[in-house]
Amino acid sequence: MTEQPRVGIVGAVPPPYGGVTVHLLRALERFRSLGVAWNFYDTRGRSDSARNIFPGGRTAGWLVRFLSTCEERVVHLHASRPDALLCSAPLLATRRRRLILTLHNENLRRAYERSGRAKRAAYRFGLRLATRIVCVNSGVMDWLQDLKVPPSRLLYIPAFIPPSASELSESNLPSEAAGFLSKYNPIVGSHGWFGYFVNGHHVYSFDLLGTLLQRLLATHPNAGMYTVVSSTYEENHRREILEWRERQGLDERWLILETPFSAASVFKKSDVFVRPTVTEGDSVSVRECLALGTPVVASDCVPRPEGCVLFRTRDADDLVASTTGVLGDLPLHRRRCAEASVHDASLPLAELYRELLA
Repeated sequence: MTEQPRVGIVGAVPPPYGGVTVHLLRALERFRSLGVAWNFYDTRGRSDSARNIFPGGRTAGWLVRFLSTCEERVVHLHASRPDALLCSAPLLATRRRRLILTLHNENLRRAYERSGRAKRAAYRFGLRLATRIVCVNSGVMDWLQDLKVPPSRLLYIPAFIPPSASELSESNLPSEAAGFLSKYNPIVGSHGWFGYFVNGHHVYSFDLLGTLLQRLLATHPNAGMYTVVSSTYEENHRREILEWRERQGLDERWLILETPFSAASVFKKSDVFVRPTVTEGDSVSVRECLALGTPVVASDCVPRPEGCVLFRTRDADDLVASTTGVLGDLPLHRRRCAEASVHDASLPLAELYRELLA
């Protein structure tokens, strides 16, 4: 009996529980139920043979070796390093393999804009060789069209896949989070990473979160805010935020959760979720909250899904006004969440795999 052809998926699964890793973890489970066969190569080097997860690597050398020898006819690359593209598409094309590239953020666009003429040409060449490019927001898709990537090769598929029942279970909540949620009201939620900077700004704007909580306590004296932290890129930034929180006397009101866990369970119990990023792709957590009925206040740095309340990026006054406005009429904003259209990305991806494997 001939074995079912498999897709080779390159990326990472949790921990840490970032948007891309959560997307991939859920995707693998959904693909299994949808009858899609895959081999997953974890770039953090982890393995789980029972789930067809094999150790991969984060270096360009590992990627070149893998692409030069992989048996899969279709490779789906979830890469945050722009230079991975320079070798991926041409190398697979010479082997008559098909490449699906998912752009989860704007790293490639920023790298392209910083590059000289020769490297830009190499990027364009690689992009045009990719069999399909999945864009998680419409802005990236428009940029690729400006680069003359054939529209037939572009797909707009935000990375949201619904959380499982086990992820939403209260038993998944860390004990410190359960106590915090029962003590304060309203609850403001947030998520990010310590020490990730772009153009001098912390991508997740923890400084704005602190300002928001300070000013919110003037009108909502029993408010509490939590931040789910996936990991730390720079320890100095982590120390700076924790020391500022202590100086301002916000230790008890601003809970920072660094223990790895699936955050859907705490998102579900929040009154409002705040996303003050300065750049990103689309944000799985934003769509997750909308699907769970939790209103979202998000910066306008990228196109946002219907149902979000937007504020001007890095504008603390606008963030505070938008958040207090949502808290002032929660029933209205919860209804808007229910009306928002949030689609399951696993279905069009499974369809794409079947098409390219046929």
